Amino acid sequence: MRQKGLFKKALVLRKRGFSFREIHEKTGIAKSTTSLWLRDIDLSKKAKKRINNLRIRGRKKAAETNKKKREIESRVISEKVESYFDKISYPLVDPQIACALLYWCEGSKHKANATVSFINADPEMIKYFLYVFRNSFNLNEKKFRALVHLHEYHDVKKQLKFWSDIT
Repeated sequence: MRQKGLFKKALVLRKRGFSFREIHEKTGIAKSTTSLWLRDIDLSKKAKKRINNLRIRGRKKAAETNKKKREIESRVISEKVESYFDKISYPLVDPQIACALLYWCEGSKHKANATVSFINADPEMIKYFLYVFRNSFNLNEKKFRALVHLHEYHDVKKQLKFWSDIT
């Protein structure tokens, strides 16, 4: 049974474009009851616009919250991984296995091609792969080649110098 005073107050708020949550907060009426009482009310363009703006702001706020949550989770995972690797003694890590794992993840697997291609944009990963590759196998350094993909906005000289130092 509706309490006339509360219903009228809720109706006025709804017609002014207040959301069911806002009406609940201002009147104490349960959101489910608010929805039941007011769901068939025709809203003016102004009221619809206000409610739509609330939705848009809510989505933006949720996106920001989710982004922060993902960043925190990522940071926690990174810290755990770093902590784990800090405890590992590198002489215990077989360089050939490390090289094979990196190649398995980032290498080209074209069987017809007798080359080793390692594709990655992380300078540290490339540096480490080349380190374990060079120190794990008997290689002819003269056969090493590097291919750098650049876009028109890159400074070619700077990029070639940078990647030459890495490799």
